[in-house]
Amino acid sequence: MRVAETDEALRARAMTALGRLVLWCFRHARRPEELVARLSGWYEVVREVRGAPGGGAALSRVWR
Repeated sequence: MRVAETDEALRARAMTALGRLVLWCFRHARRPEELVARLSGWYEVVREVRGAPGGGAALSRVWR
């Protein structure tokens, strides 16, 4: 049985900010209220995605 990674472990993964954010969203998508409540802890990752080329469009797709 595989144990789910913590949010901190996801944040520390060696991958793009967009990839980390998408994995995090998948993890919390079943409970939208939890995703929204925890989003402030991912502010820096969201900011990094937004600052990347095409980041605004990528965030728009993630939120949909």
